[in-house]
Amino acid sequence: MPAQKTGGITDVGFGRPSREEGLTAPDLLLVASSTGRGVFDCANGQRVYRDHGETYPDDSLVREGIGPLEGVQVTMAGLWGGGLRTTTDDGWAVHLVAPDWPAESVLLSKDDEPYRGSNWWHIHREEACELRASGFSAAGPWSSPRPATSSSTPEG
Repeated sequence: MPAQKTGGITDVGFGRPSREEGLTAPDLLLVASSTGRGVFDCANGQRVYRDHGETYPDDSLVREGIGPLEGVQVTMAGLWGGGLRTTTDDGWAVHLVAPDWPAESVLLSKDDEPYRGSNWWHIHREEACELRASGFSAAGPWSSPRPATSSSTPEG
């Protein structure tokens, strides 16, 4: 599934939907940008809600959800810090590396051994935009890593 183009991404975070209106993923991705906020279903990559409201909260590491995440406090990661889960319960890990800085890469590894053996994969390289966040959702089978840059939402 291709990346969604979204300009000026500031931060992203996973949240559990407050309503279950035909959504296929147990967690949704809240994306904040300079032009508003969007909610994405990570199971299919589709944007399920969008607003064009103010996106700079007092506490930038927690945002109030919108649409299907209405009433949910979403912990965010991105321009102002924060972080997404970097490991899963079954041994997968995501690593942000920059061996040829300023280009950044995201590595996916099994059993947290990204630098030796054969259980790691280079899944994303970012040269043109700043990498804002990469990590896992806390929800079971949908917890695949999602890199988010300043100009695109996660690839599926």
